[in-house]
Amino acid sequence: MQLGIVFLILTCMSSCIVTKAVDGGDDSSDDWTAVEKKTLELETKVAGLKTEICALEMKLKEENDEHQNQLKKMSANVSDTMKLVGVQTTDLATLRADVDTLLQELTAATPTPAPADIPACPDNWVEHNGQCLFFSSNTMTWFSAKMNCMYIDAHLAIVDNEDLNTFLKVRLRAPGGTV
Repeated sequence: MQLGIVFLILTCMSSCIVTKAVDGGDDSSDDWTAVEKKTLELETKVAGLKTEICALEMKLKEENDEHQNQLKKMSANVSDTMKLVGVQTTDLATLRADVDTLLQELTAATPTPAPADIPACPDNWVEHNGQCLFFSSNTMTWFSAKMNCMYIDAHLAIVDNEDLNTFLKVRLRAPGGTV
């Protein structure tokens, strides 16, 4: 495309020169020469603009092609991801069914002890007013203690009455009491 524009410019320039030579180079036609110069300048600018437009169109096409390729790749990735999600969803449903089956088998196999057989609190726990309290000898942050409690299906003690507060004070001040 650029060769065509260069050829057009050369053709215009050579035809202007031929025209001037045919006229004999007469100085009396200064107005005509000025018009020819202005026309040549404008034609040169138009040719330059056409070249720029052509370059921009080529760049736009290249970018469009690149975006189309990226879109195809992304579409393929989304398709692959959706397939994996489908497989994982199926696997999850299978696992849930397996867990449900195991829970049913465990419930059927484990007899429920009579209320008299259930200990008030687990080993190493202390019962107070129907609550089981665990006193740890480990030093840890509040967050670590909270996570430790959650791990054993418990929660940090909430001291919301004077009776529990007094019990804890006495327990912690006693010899061998833990913080």
